[in-house]
Amino acid sequence: MKGKTMFKKFFYLCSVTCVLLLFPVVSHAAPVLYFSDLTSGPKTGLGDGLGSGAVVTIWGVNIGSTQGTSKVYVGDVEAAYVYEWTNATQHKGHPADLYTYHKMQTIAFSVPAAAIDGANTIKVVVNGVTSNTLPFTVRTGKIYFVKVSGTDTGNGSGSNGDWNNPWRNINYYSRTLSGVTPGSILYVTDGVTVTSQYGILFSGTSGTSDNPYAIAAYPGASVSSTDLSGAAGPEYPWGTRQYWHLSKIKLEAPSNAYTFSPKGRVIGLEITDHPTSPCSGIMSGLVAGAGGASDPNAATPDGVTFLGNYIHDYCSQSPTQSSQQHTTYFSNRTGVVKAPFEIGWNYLYNNMADHGIHIYDEGVCGGWSGTVKIHDNVVVSQRGISIGVNPSCAPGYGPVTTVFEIFNNLVIDGGRGPYFLSNGGLWSVGMAFGTGTIGTSQSAAQYTMKVYNNTIYGVGETVRDIGSNYSAGFLHINPWFGSLDLKNNVFVDTKNWPWITNGATNPTTSTNNLWYNGGDGNPANPPSWDTAPITSNPLFVSTAGSDFHLQSGSPAIDAGANIGSPVLTDFDGNTRPMGTGYDIGAYEYAGPAVPMLQFSSATYSVSEAGPTATITVTRTGSAAGAVSVNYATSNGTATAGSDYTTASGTLSWIDGETTSKTFTVAITNDTLVEPDETINLTLTSPTGGAILGSQSTAVLTILDNDGPPILRFENSSYSVSEGAGTATIRVLRTGSAAGAVSVNYATSNGTATAGSDYTAASGTLSWIDGETTSKTFTITIINDTVVESNETINLTLSNPTNGAILGSQSTAVLTILDNDGGGGNTPPPSSGGDSSASGGSGCGYIKDDDGKGPRAKGEALTFAIMLMLTLFGVAIRRRIQIKRKMILG
Repeated sequence: MKGKTMFKKFFYLCSVTCVLLLFPVVSHAAPVLYFSDLTSGPKTGLGDGLGSGAVVTIWGVNIGSTQGTSKVYVGDVEAAYVYEWTNATQHKGHPADLYTYHKMQTIAFSVPAAAIDGANTIKVVVNGVTSNTLPFTVRTGKIYFVKVSGTDTGNGSGSNGDWNNPWRNINYYSRTLSGVTPGSILYVTDGVTVTSQYGILFSGTSGTSDNPYAIAAYPGASVSSTDLSGAAGPEYPWGTRQYWHLSKIKLEAPSNAYTFSPKGRVIGLEITDHPTSPCSGIMSGLVAGAGGASDPNAATPDGVTFLGNYIHDYCSQSPTQSSQQHTTYFSNRTGVVKAPFEIGWNYLYNNMADHGIHIYDEGVCGGWSGTVKIHDNVVVSQRGISIGVNPSCAPGYGPVTTVFEIFNNLVIDGGRGPYFLSNGGLWSVGMAFGTGTIGTSQSAAQYTMKVYNNTIYGVGETVRDIGSNYSAGFLHINPWFGSLDLKNNVFVDTKNWPWITNGATNPTTSTNNLWYNGGDGNPANPPSWDTAPITSNPLFVSTAGSDFHLQSGSPAIDAGANIGSPVLTDFDGNTRPMGTGYDIGAYEYAGPAVPMLQFSSATYSVSEAGPTATITVTRTGSAAGAVSVNYATSNGTATAGSDYTTASGTLSWIDGETTSKTFTVAITNDTLVEPDETINLTLTSPTGGAILGSQSTAVLTILDNDGPPILRFENSSYSVSEGAGTATIRVLRTGSAAGAVSVNYATSNGTATAGSDYTAASGTLSWIDGETTSKTFTITIINDTVVESNETINLTLSNPTNGAILGSQSTAVLTILDNDGGGGNTPPPSSGGDSSASGGSGCGYIKDDDGKGPRAKGEALTFAIMLMLTLFGVAIRRRIQIKRKMILG
């Protein structure tokens, strides 16, 4: 009997094991990376005391609003240092709002010194799930800095542009300095502004595809460029300067805030009107490039990558300016075929210059050699045409045969007025295709336009019956000798405008589009040329909350045409299709959307002087319905009544509301010298169908302001690759900021030997009165070819001055990770602490089956046991089967 019982338990365990092995564990949505600002850069030479090589910023979804245990890699090497891991809201150092609609997160990190040279990839690992990859090439190149404290005194004499000897002005690097070579990167630190006739100028030499120039805001830096001329912005009039990249800077101008650098990369900018002299000039745009027949090398969108930019409020102060003033202007009038460009993941909001994303060729057309992609953009409250491709080529030029792929775009309340009756007449429409209205030769314009899975909600114009030169509606299609394929788009009317403007022609093919008139019967019918139209309510989650995801009962689900490329993913990055067929519109239905409530961060801190700490709670996911959540504080190491005042209550959101809510915790400022103390924060009892996110608890730390200055290592342990060259160690000052203090640091042998494994380091770190920034020192690591175990260096702080005391971490250990084939167990990649020598416990790890990724010993052991039990169970069952056959036989 005992044997049978044991067998049953054993068999049950084996069955469970089989289930676990055969079926994957349900996890969070997979992380998806969209784009990066830099695609190449060096792995050393940064010199800021934090990272090693170039600072790269990436954007994506499902990668988390905080880093936590997640990691970012270049190849298989973890980033040297992570500066930022947060939602892509508009904040200091991140001027583009890519969160309101796109729900992106962003990561800024330094390329590690141990990354392999040449072609690499960038990836993230979130909750054990690995993202797709972005290309990145590790190459040589110089890194420079501009700071408000810098000096423009020449390369090699005075300021040399490094971290400790920066320059003062961006244009000194991009225009004046001859010693800067292609492949260099300029990082601009906080507070730097350019206020000049032309703003930032790309007037030096051209970069190359392998070695572009780049100007980027340093993490956490607010950088702006204001163009005073009204006639030009970056790069103008030096249009032949190619391969200039620009990232995370705010541009202001009355016109031409950015004029294209051919082959340029324009990423994460905020672009808006001039603050005091708005919206001037004609035949132009806030973002523009056209060129001309007299200069075939002039500034055009020639191979330009234009991703993740926030363009807003252009001409909003003076909306009755010229009808030929545009928000963006992409054109090629050189008569020479150019490389195709990409416009993706941009957010255009409240622009009152005519036309949002505007591709318009006129006269001497040149066209593009490959496929132009316009995708995943959001255009809200746009005057004129929201997205338009309108060739108008003169006789003798062409045929122009460019392919345009326009997909996954979201247009809300486009086609706003006021209208213009001059200059040939313009349109207030969501999307426009076909020839323009000025001297066109239709046979020359042979564009192929593929318009798939866009969501067009409402036309904002309010004026009607104003003449034959003017039309309003959802689509304007002029005739041309090309083709238009219109599939899987959603059109929802809110003001009874017609689907098609006056005199419009038919698409070449049109099928599986949804046309909903708001339920009032006006306009009465979808266009007669559309095959298999749907006329039911698409059932968006919440139009009031600008949430255009589909509800579970939407007629758009699985009702689309089978398209394949280029619509391989939806606006959220989900793979298409997710059901039995393609969904119609920008979003695939990925399951019921629910409101998610959580703290904005896992940790908060506040000085004991307070007097209050403000805690933020976010609502993400669905905006539908009224929801609420309870919050409360409880003692950690801090005590209610003596260290803080207990706080509790309810935070509420109305239907459609997605703004964050806050509550405050009152802090008691005593005179006791005590350690920093913690308060626990908790969210409970969500209502209205809401759920709690992963950050339903958080910790608020009260930083004591009564004790002496405390000096300590940031971590108790660090690690560095033997090939890294140096390890950077950070020392913190906490407690009182009063008085100038200092502390000595020194290294000593652990299992590593000074002179053969590393160079001994010692010295003094000093802080002035009131200074609380951290200090660093470096240790030189000697890279030998000996196969050996990982080795350790002891780190010690001593002799604090002027009343300062040593903290609990006055000693630490630095582990040198052997790179010659030995080293025993390799510690896990670090989580991106504040030093290039990563913090970590050095716990034992072994390799995955493919020999690449780390796997914890415990995980491997569990796997081995489960596999053994499964095989044992199979063997027992096989023996039973054999015995049964013998008996029956």
